[in-house]
Amino acid sequence: MYGFASPEEMLTSIDQIEVQYVNPEDRKNLKDQLDGFGFATKFETEFYRKDKSTIWVSLSARAVKDDDGAIRYYEGFMEDITQRKAAEEALRREKATFSRSSTMIP
Repeated sequence: MYGFASPEEMLTSIDQIEVQYVNPEDRKNLKDQLDGFGFATKFETEFYRKDKSTIWVSLSARAVKDDDGAIRYYEGFMEDITQRKAAEEALRREKATFSRSSTMIP
């Protein structure tokens, strides 16, 4: 999904996960949800791939805590929603074009 040959290549290529987010504020919002509620569901964000192109993902994750309640790590999964986001954008543009043209009809 990210264009790396293996998970190991991805782990050795990326120093900080924050730089993978197209919008750095998304990382903060996701972390706030995980830290505050213990989970995040269907969180949509855009990531950079290895070649610096972008990909939209929907992710669901949870905070894994130790016996004292401290967060040890996060685990979850992501789904590539790039095609869906492109279709939504195309539909939005088409609706805007239709709306403009219908207001111009005498």
